[in-house]
Amino acid sequence: MNRVRQILKWSEQYTKTDMTYLAKGGSWLFGSQIINFALAFTQLWIFANLLPKEVYGQYRFLLTALSILSITALPGMGIALTRAVANQSHQTIWSALKARMRWGLIGTVIGLLGAGYYLIAGDTTLSLLFLALAIFIPLLDSAAIYSDYLNGHKDFKRMALYHTGQRIFSVTAVSLAVIYSGSLTTILITYLVSMSLSFWVCLWRSTRTYPTIDTPVDTDAIPYGKKLSLLSALRTGVTHLDKIILWYLAGPIQVAQLVIAYALPNEMLAAANHISKLALPKLSTRTPAELRKTLLRKVLIVTATMIIFVGIYSLLAPVLFTVLLPQYTDTIFFSQIASLLVLVAPITLLTQYFYVTANTKTLFIIQSIEPIVLVILYLILIPLFGVIGAITASLVRHIFTGAIVTILFLRDRGK
Repeated sequence: MNRVRQILKWSEQYTKTDMTYLAKGGSWLFGSQIINFALAFTQLWIFANLLPKEVYGQYRFLLTALSILSITALPGMGIALTRAVANQSHQTIWSALKARMRWGLIGTVIGLLGAGYYLIAGDTTLSLLFLALAIFIPLLDSAAIYSDYLNGHKDFKRMALYHTGQRIFSVTAVSLAVIYSGSLTTILITYLVSMSLSFWVCLWRSTRTYPTIDTPVDTDAIPYGKKLSLLSALRTGVTHLDKIILWYLAGPIQVAQLVIAYALPNEMLAAANHISKLALPKLSTRTPAELRKTLLRKVLIVTATMIIFVGIYSLLAPVLFTVLLPQYTDTIFFSQIASLLVLVAPITLLTQYFYVTANTKTLFIIQSIEPIVLVILYLILIPLFGVIGAITASLVRHIFTGAIVTILFLRDRGK
């Protein structure tokens, strides 16, 4: 163990990173990600082999609608909470939770309007399912803030264990619904109930582990969280636009193909994003000058690592799909192209710099340009090329945004 510590300390002269902190926190997060990868792949296999493509496409369309409606529940509040808790303002979690639940009710109203639309259109099944989405919006996303609370405490072990336990419970419940029912209604409601219940249990456990009594409230956190949510609202909504366009232009089967193509690359993206989770509480206690000096080197190191993983996945994808997902062998090439998105993920470290320094002006520039570019690309490429058009649009958008973020960071560093 001492030898490992010595190697980590030695490597810090090249990485300019607290490698002991990264190894300690990262071991739990990346270990959890391996388990979550196995869970995600198991559930993907069940969906791909036991559900018709059309039903799976409908299910993913409804989850996309849920993600869009949940934008009203202030998703940017998590970053503000992590920042506040890292600076010892633990009681801020309750203000953040109340704000998310209140604003989530706007999504509930919109969901009810969607239910009414489909009822008038004569589709009672979709009407019922949109009603279910409307009910769960304030409950589902709000309690997920437990992860940001633990992140602020730098308790990556507990965050990993809770996340893994929550995923096991949810994946098991939904998988059983697919195996024993196969009904779209049963599967969606099982997902909503299992996710909400597990989130609230994790929130309860987190606040018992780290009580908030006798700690201050960061009065700036809630306004900052609202600003971040407003800045990211358009970007988040547009991110899911590909499935909506495919749904109406090509039907649920192409939606299913798109989701399958992204499934495994998204797990690699989740692993890459753990680095940002590890970084945020640490960066929140550093000066801007320190961050400007070291962040770019970290991005280059992580990018080099991601190239190796993308190469391995591209080689293994044909075997994985042929053996385990035979219904979707026509999406192998799509998935290989989608895996290139992982290479742009390390740029989020530079974005974290602007979050930590509360540079809302720069964040506004980033969050405004990106969705505009993506919408234009979607509207041009999806009608022409379908699934591959959607993936290409997303890839070009990430490269463009990465270039913008890098330029803005370099400009700030130059000052």
